[in-house]
Amino acid sequence: MKKVLLSLSACLILTMHTLQAQIPGGICNWDNDKKAAIVLTFDDWSPGHYPIAVPELKSRNLVGTFFATNSTGSYSWPQIRIAAADGNEIGNHTKTHPHLTTLTPAQLNDEIRAMKISIDQNITTQKVTTFAYPFGEYNAAVLDSVKKSGHIAARGVQPASSYPYNFAATENAYYNIATYAMGPTVTIATFNGLVQNVTTGGGLLTFLYHSIDDATTSHGDNWYSQVKQADLQAQLDKLVSVKDVVWITTFSQAIKYHKEKACATLTQTQVPDGTTWKFTLTDTLSNNTIYNQPLSIKLKMHGVNYMSVLQNGVALPIDRIRNDSILFHAVPDKGEIVLTTQLITSTKNMQAASDNITVSPVPSNGLITIHAAKTINPSSVIVSDLAGNILFHQPHVSFADDVQIDLSGFKEGAYLIHIYEGEQLITKKAIRVN
Repeated sequence: MKKVLLSLSACLILTMHTLQAQIPGGICNWDNDKKAAIVLTFDDWSPGHYPIAVPELKSRNLVGTFFATNSTGSYSWPQIRIAAADGNEIGNHTKTHPHLTTLTPAQLNDEIRAMKISIDQNITTQKVTTFAYPFGEYNAAVLDSVKKSGHIAARGVQPASSYPYNFAATENAYYNIATYAMGPTVTIATFNGLVQNVTTGGGLLTFLYHSIDDATTSHGDNWYSQVKQADLQAQLDKLVSVKDVVWITTFSQAIKYHKEKACATLTQTQVPDGTTWKFTLTDTLSNNTIYNQPLSIKLKMHGVNYMSVLQNGVALPIDRIRNDSILFHAVPDKGEIVLTTQLITSTKNMQAASDNITVSPVPSNGLITIHAAKTINPSSVIVSDLAGNILFHQPHVSFADDVQIDLSGFKEGAYLIHIYEGEQLITKKAIRVN
């Protein structure tokens, strides 16, 4: 068994005056307070996407959006289900990749709505919410059909000249999102420059890939604007290197976050009293089934040691505590948010989750090992003393292997290990001895 040793840069400050107080913080522009967002999109489900793009993304823990069409009969639902299971988005690129502006209303409906229904029926783990125009062509009738068939955004083929955060000033602007087309002439220097530009601008950058194949084109993917596997690898490696500052996500998640944030309000309902702080998070979007993307909230704690964050009575993972600020996710319209200095767990039955986690040895003179009998999702791990003072915090810890924490620098005594499993907070005791 392997063991792992744990050793919105621009966040909008909302000025609410609820209870005559200003909230010291607010909703971050992007997930986990990242500076910008980047989306990788792949059109047509061409022959190189499944054998090359899908595993190259997975090996780096990256995701993208595959706008699939069945124009050549190359569709393989089992393969597409595997891509979706890896966390990739499957978007709508029509049934036969036609010139949409030449079609009748009935034909548009068959190409757009019917294809969305087909994908939803075959990929049951997600719902289609985004669209890519074949050839980048659309008019008012096409846009109307895309909207009415249940898509929240669409991607074109034209590049952006800059990458500001307010890239969609109107609702229709979300249905012509710019993109940078990748091909054999795009150098890694150009790619890196684009990444730097969006990081500086704070907005959204989408890349558009078509054919992808290896050096000898062994998969026969020379449909259009082929990118070699080695070049794709270099580009993905660059994205891995900037993951701490740029959110690499799917098209749907980026658009949902941006739309929700644009109309969300964080309202203070109880001023901090040294132990408790309360808020509501609401937005003006009517479809909470679609718009359920968690938003990152970053707040200044002013020296108060908040141990728990709850929404509607359910414990939320704390993503980061640093420089007297706390960062966590919450979903708009999902109930009151409470920050408290108490260690409070979810109202759900926690016995099964608690039994799944063991900490050993107890006592320990140095390393302790956290073991999950059943694999859990990446979780936050916090070590506190019995008074609730946080001494160690590591977000997004993978429990695919055992996790180790070195207590050798701690004083002798008892400590609490706090681990989130889903919506539940599990607490275990550790004892440090010499």
